[in-house]
Amino acid sequence: MLFLDTETCGLTGPIIIIQYQLDNESPKIHHVWSEPVHKTLRLIEWICQQTVCAYNLTFDWFQLTKLYNLLSAQNKSTFPNPEVVANGNQRIFDYALRPKGALDLYSAAKKTAYQELMSRDEVRIRRVPNALSWILAEELKARVKLESIYFARGTQGYEWKVEPIEHDPRFCNIVLRFKATLKLKKLCSHIFKTQFQDYPLPISMMPEEQSFNPYSTGWLEKINEQIKFWKNSKAALSYAQQDIILLQRLYEHLNYPSEDDDSILACAVGCARWLGFSVDESILQEQYNDNQTLTRDFPINYNSHPETLRYITASLSDIDKLFVTNTTKKTLLFLSKRNDETAKRASSVLQVRKAKKVMDNLTKLIYVKRFCPDFNIIGARSGRMSGGSGEFFTGSSINPQGMQRNKSFRSIFTLADSGQILSGGDFEQFELSIAEAVYKDSQFTKDLQSGRSIHATLGTFLYDKSYDDVLSSKNSENNLYNPAKNTMFAWMYGAEDDKLATTAGVSIEKARLAKIDLYKRYPKVQQGRQRVYNLFCSMSQPNGLGTQVIWRDAAKYVETLFGFRRYFTLENRICQEIFSLANNPPNNLRSTALVNRSKRQQTEQGAVQSALYSACFQIQAANMRAAANHEIQGTGGQITKTLQAALWLMQPVGASKPLIKTLNIHDEILAVHSPKLHLEPVVDSVVEDFRKYIPFLAINWKKGLKNWAEK
Repeated sequence: MLFLDTETCGLTGPIIIIQYQLDNESPKIHHVWSEPVHKTLRLIEWICQQTVCAYNLTFDWFQLTKLYNLLSAQNKSTFPNPEVVANGNQRIFDYALRPKGALDLYSAAKKTAYQELMSRDEVRIRRVPNALSWILAEELKARVKLESIYFARGTQGYEWKVEPIEHDPRFCNIVLRFKATLKLKKLCSHIFKTQFQDYPLPISMMPEEQSFNPYSTGWLEKINEQIKFWKNSKAALSYAQQDIILLQRLYEHLNYPSEDDDSILACAVGCARWLGFSVDESILQEQYNDNQTLTRDFPINYNSHPETLRYITASLSDIDKLFVTNTTKKTLLFLSKRNDETAKRASSVLQVRKAKKVMDNLTKLIYVKRFCPDFNIIGARSGRMSGGSGEFFTGSSINPQGMQRNKSFRSIFTLADSGQILSGGDFEQFELSIAEAVYKDSQFTKDLQSGRSIHATLGTFLYDKSYDDVLSSKNSENNLYNPAKNTMFAWMYGAEDDKLATTAGVSIEKARLAKIDLYKRYPKVQQGRQRVYNLFCSMSQPNGLGTQVIWRDAAKYVETLFGFRRYFTLENRICQEIFSLANNPPNNLRSTALVNRSKRQQTEQGAVQSALYSACFQIQAANMRAAANHEIQGTGGQITKTLQAALWLMQPVGASKPLIKTLNIHDEILAVHSPKLHLEPVVDSVVEDFRKYIPFLAINWKKGLKNWAEK
């Protein structure tokens, strides 16, 4: 095992030192700019012949790929000159790097209970009487004991924040926001109860850079200072060696994890980030101009909340205006369902805001002239990949997972360079096939076997139309099939009745009845969902609203079909403490003063208890939805990543000509590859292996695509 780390000039500037240790040998530090070029190239080639263990391997592998390509164009017998490297051809894509084996401890940690340090939603206790709010906030902090690592990226530390409610000065909300970190030294400090301090460079040494542009040369102004710093500072070198030691300690603490798809993909993604993918610059500019015209000609400043609020409510009655207090996407979507001028204006604001977001991405692509996506291999607690590398690559990186899915936009991305082939596909009825394997409902299975559309079946319940009417409406002006399909996905991802109603464009009652009809047709599906809900239902009121709430411990995690765990340890811990506080409030929260909360009169103490119980039920409901979702979405994420990893392994070990680059966008797999590679046997083999568990799994794979839109 080779333990590896790098120190770089910023996030996109080149490597300055490489720290490494093979097995039980002593740690070594290689000073890139103080050694002949050929020594650094040989070292990187040697690294590729090892099983590499790193923390956030995606970043280190991106940097090694970049460095190897840049130095390969230099005189091998000389020392590298930063100015020559920077002013030479920065877009050198001659080599892809693939190690013999890989282990990313960053991903490995996310497969354990340390997953709770990933990004998460805030905890919000709503409508607490002002008189008791600060007392409650202090009581929560005293009872819910949370370590500093959950707030390490913030400036204020652990705090339950009291926030006033607009238009209602009698009440406020109490909010807990997380700023957790998974950086190596912070995590090791948390685990080993010893402070391991980062050794930050002086701010004056940090380069100005664009995280979306790996070819930027902004690092040139600062790199000589940093080279001297890492060469001469004993404290800095000690810090660098400490990372290698901590890697080994963490490897042991995590019980010696093995190479897996996530670690393999860390190298694939890091390599592809440097190599990049081609774009059609003419289409890119054309779409930029179209969106610029739309945003420039809009009659108001759509980024101004007051101005937008006046614009969309101009034709509303004075009474209706009282109920529109913000211009969030959720509010605008709700207003756009009306059949009046307000709907038109709400829709236009949504459209122009979307155009502005598209322009932001187009601007970056125009500047770089290449698509250099950045991915977080385990970016969600479901295990799915996400755009961006979390707290490691922050700021202005392009999020490939958040880009538009329409064909016009995707036509920009030709992806394959001259002499390469673009292949790709997505899984057919992906979530439904996984649901069939999870729930094993006989009618569900029969419908899939017969080719009956599950989406159109739900549409018959939502719209009181025949199956044929819903199915045939797919390409008509009155399309019922697509909203039914979107509602099915929302249901599978745990959406509640109000969300289902909004998605389907029906009343909440109709959405509820349609769900009941769906369960009648597929009873094992309902039983499967209920099984998961029961595991995470820690609180219940068997005698109805307003009666005693009963507690029982919820499950700690839920697993996909293939064993990836989604943990709920932190949510359960917080929920139990809030429940205990609600169930038995201390004397300083006991008050008999009366307030009107939620259309009924209560004592202030009763209002606090209601707010606490409500927060508990909200946490519980979110857990239940996420757990049910995990069985489907988490399983899907593992399948797509397994296929992507198998394709990447067609790239030879070592530093060699790039034969294949891959992309994973939701349920789609794209591969840019040499004509010499035949991907279909690999795709067929992976899909066939998964059919042992998911019989209806199938992928629509295409070869020789002109761009992403043709996939």
